[in-house]
Amino acid sequence: MALTLVGALGVIVLSSLPSSVGASVKTDCADDVSTVETAAAAYAIQHPQVAQLTIGALTAPGSGTLGSWPMSPSHQYVIVIAGDGNRLAGMKDSRGNTIEQNDIVVVTHGHIFDSTRSFAGSCALA
Repeated sequence: MALTLVGALGVIVLSSLPSSVGASVKTDCADDVSTVETAAAAYAIQHPQVAQLTIGALTAPGSGTLGSWPMSPSHQYVIVIAGDGNRLAGMKDSRGNTIEQNDIVVVTHGHIFDSTRSFAGSCALA
């Protein structure tokens, strides 16, 4: 009886896995973007003379506001800062928003979303 119950629970968990994994990735992405945006805002307040935020500056030991840069363990999204070694500033994102220097940008499945302009939709496709 116990083995049958364990087997049935395993089938239930495995059958619900794809949708729960997708929701988890979206939630993780949104949490990571929120963390980066908060860290970037804190860093900008602490270092008003800095014109370009960088991942290196935000994660620098002693002066950064993040212990490490968040990454999707499944590589389903990447978070970057516009102007930090990329040419995203001035481009339009997938929703038509103009990306500005220091905006937090999410790249997922070939789409680019400016989370600074539209946080709610930045992880929708993750």
